[in-house]
Amino acid sequence: MKYYELTCLISPNLSEQELNSFSEKINSLVQEQGAILDKILPEKKIVLGSPIEKNTSAFFKILTFNLNPEKLNDLEKKLKDNKEILRYFILAKKEPSKEILFKRQVKKPETLKPVIPEITKDKPKKKVELKDIDKKLKEILEE
Repeated sequence: MKYYELTCLISPNLSEQELNSFSEKINSLVQEQGAILDKILPEKKIVLGSPIEKNTSAFFKILTFNLNPEKLNDLEKKLKDNKEILRYFILAKKEPSKEILFKRQVKKPETLKPVIPEITKDKPKKKVELKDIDKKLKEILEE
């Protein structure tokens, strides 16, 4: 089984109730092919950059799932037959590893130590004269 992401633009002419039932229909279409759903993000209404079938806005839906590659063509046929889907895109992705997810977690501020060198706490800083800087520059440029 491969890991896929389905992104689709749904017609903006649907009411909220129709959108919820249509979203469930898309989920069931994917599951009918033997897919295991991973993430289902809520639909979001967006403004399109250019009109699609005279629509200037659409509902944006993303879902990720595991599916056998042989079943992908059947899923695409069912998505093409649906008139409410303006556009869709299926992308093969790497499945997120659980180890990577744990590494991305940020440490709590209380466990972090301040990064201050011990040397600078006790010793005062020595001021550098302009004459010393000029001498060093001449030495460097002469070499």
